[in-house]
Amino acid sequence: MTPLEAILDAFRSERQYQVRRWGCSQPDGTFQEVEHSLAEWLIYMDVWLRRTRHEMAGKSGSAPALEALRKVICLAWAEAVNEKH
Repeated sequence: MTPLEAILDAFRSERQYQVRRWGCSQPDGTFQEVEHSLAEWLIYMDVWLRRTRHEMAGKSGSAPALEALRKVICLAWAEAVNEKH
């Protein structure tokens, strides 16, 4: 797997988690994305960006911060893909 493929795989995995976490369960067991306003997307991104900064300021090593940053990037990706504003 190339580095780019690994990054995209991590993003896909995070988006699948987000849809399962905040999506709407369907009768067939799948999950449907729930529409959010631009304000909601920005608030979610701000929360995770603050967590990223907190992790970088308070811990040695960057793994927790990178995990939080991955969430920020995926939220931005989801907003861009689902933009209907």
